[in-house]
Amino acid sequence: MNFGNLKILKKQCFDLIADLTRNTRNPDQQGIPAKAGMTKRRFEAAFKKALLERQNHLKNLIEPQQKILDKALKNNELTFIVAGRPYHTDPLIQQKVGQILSDLGAHALTDDVFRRRNIACNVPTKGFENLNLVSQWSYPNRVIQTALEVAKLPQNVQMVQLNSFGCGPDSFFLEETGEILKSAGKNHTVLRIDEIASPGSIRLRLRSLIESLKAN
Repeated sequence: MNFGNLKILKKQCFDLIADLTRNTRNPDQQGIPAKAGMTKRRFEAAFKKALLERQNHLKNLIEPQQKILDKALKNNELTFIVAGRPYHTDPLIQQKVGQILSDLGAHALTDDVFRRRNIACNVPTKGFENLNLVSQWSYPNRVIQTALEVAKLPQNVQMVQLNSFGCGPDSFFLEETGEILKSAGKNHTVLRIDEIASPGSIRLRLRSLIESLKAN
């Protein structure tokens, strides 16, 4: 499914739904009624509602975090933007990094706070022109975009990057993220995590990070 182009997404969704709801006349399916076909009019209404629901979801995800960030910037409160792969949203994998940061007295936000884009399409903000990579993957784009945005903000806003392994795009865009933050005089905090349920080492690392930032 291509969420970067609404025209393509619409066609893909229609083809999928049409295939799932196509009338079938299999003599072996005794007693099972044929599925009702998907009309163009019915699909148009469903697709419109789906887009609206997606917009509302992203709005509810972004706006509360934006308010926290605005307050933190105004009051010079320590804030961390946590970015990583999509599966790092699983609490077992990322070991509740956000909760640990909150317990240590800092704000913890996700990279969604920087989705300053057309919500219907995944179009990244400006700043990719001078990067040493080809930004063809969605999640590295979001991480790089986060680094670019954090680099523009005061020192009380820092970034924490979650990383599980160093293959694929991780093998090169990790360094690019570090260079962006380094150019702004900021820490490049990388938490290399595995699928374990013992967050002790993560907590110790984050506590040390917060104490060092407070000392500066």
